[in-house]
This record gives sequence, C-alpha cells and structure tokens, in this order.
Amino acid sequence: MPLLTVKNLSLQRGSTTLFGGMDLAIEAGLNAITGDEGVGKTALLHYLAGDLTDASGDRVGPNAFLVAPPDEVALQLTPLQRWELLAKGAPLWKQTLCEDLYHALGLAEHLHKKLFMLSTGTRKKVDIIAALSAGATITCIDQPYAGLDKASIDVLRDFFHSVGETASLTQRAWVIADYAADATLNWDQHMALKPVSALEGPPR
Repeated sequence: MPLLTVKNLSLQRGSTTLFGGMDLAIEAGLNAITGDEGVGKTALLHYLAGDLTDASGDRVGPNAFLVAPPDEVALQLTPLQRWELLAKGAPLWKQTLCEDLYHALGLAEHLHKKLFMLSTGTRKKVDIIAALSAGATITCIDQPYAGLDKASIDVLRDFFHSVGETASLTQRAWVIADYAADATLNWDQHMALKPVSALEGPPR
C-alpha cells in the first residue's frame, strides 16, 4: 500500500498551471521526481510536506519531512544548533546517524562555525544530514547532489542504496527531486513531471 496518495492535485501560479488534476502515490523506498526547470518539482515537495496552502487536492497520508534552505535567522546558527532546532520537529531523530554522517561528509571541523561562514555546498550538507537523520516516514530532498564534491556524493549514494534495500521492512519513503534520476540507484518509482500543456494525462 502507498504511504501517501494524492488525487486531483491542482496548483496555479499566476498564469502558469503547475499541476492540473494530477494523481500520485508515494511508495516505500526510493521515489524519483524529475523534470526540467519550472515544472514544479520543488513545489511538489512542499505540497507533500504540507507547506502549500494554495494547492488543492485530496490526500491521504502523513506530511513528509522537508528541510528548507536556511533563512537569515538560521544562517546565524552553527550546524549543531541547526540540527538541534530541526530535531524538535522530528520525534524519531537519529542522533547517532547524524554524527556518523557529519564525520563521513567532512563536517566535523565546521561544527562550531555559523552557517553564513560556510560555503553553499557545506550548508547543503548540513541540511541533507538533517533530512537523512530525521527518521520520518516520508523524507523529501531537493537536488541532494547539487554543489557537492564527488566523495560526498558517493557517501549519499551509499546511504540511498542502503535505505532502498530495507525500505519494504521499515516502511519509509525517500522522495528525491532532481533534473534526472541518478542512474546508479535502484528506484522503486520514477515520476517524470512535464509542462501541463505537454501532458496527455496526469503523470503517474
């Protein structure tokens, strides 16, 4: 059974229709959402997280966990403070995993620096670690590899391989949005978004 289902999802932004009556189901395992710029990948993640108030649709299932990029207030926090704050919204937060990941991604030397002092790629690592450590039933991640070095990408790929293999037992879903699906991963589902005008029917 899907962990989350959505029927007739519609979202209008100005004169642009991002979703016109789309149906989708989020299944346990690795779910890829792909498409070109402007087709609504990020908007869909925010809808799954319960963050969009201007979208309409019938949904059954829990809100996903999504870490938004840090705002001006969050940029004044250290990684440790950022994780502590995000953990408050994640009852099943896995602290040991968080620690393992920040060592694997080379963040140990940056833990006491404020986020505004870190590079864009390093800040991205901070938020990805939060997403992976949250322990949520459904976790959304937007472009996980953007701005990262190859060694860090390899760490994330190993993680996604691992959780994908156990997803049927843990009943957890990982929803990853990007321009293209990572060909090295075994996806349980791939949803390719297209401009509404190009659709013959809602994407499945």
